[in-house]
Amino acid sequence: MLQKTGTSTRLLELLVKILGSTGATRTALHCSESEFDDWTSGITEPPWNVFERMVDLVIQYQSRQIQGHREAVQKLRAALHPKD
Repeated sequence: MLQKTGTSTRLLELLVKILGSTGATRTALHCSESEFDDWTSGITEPPWNVFERMVDLVIQYQSRQIQGHREAVQKLRAALHPKD
């Protein structure tokens, strides 16, 4: 049996938080409920292509977060240092 604290299970937990539900996560990963349950309980590991998809989804989320922060910093800088 795999450890429930493995990388895959942590990524799945993160994706559920990012996507808002287990259903949305299953849809994004194109997996069945039983596959998802096996992965989150640590019974089996997701296949490599699903693992890559999980990483891609996290990267996309992080990229959007970073872009939002960059835009906020630019607005703050513009407000603090207006051009005359």
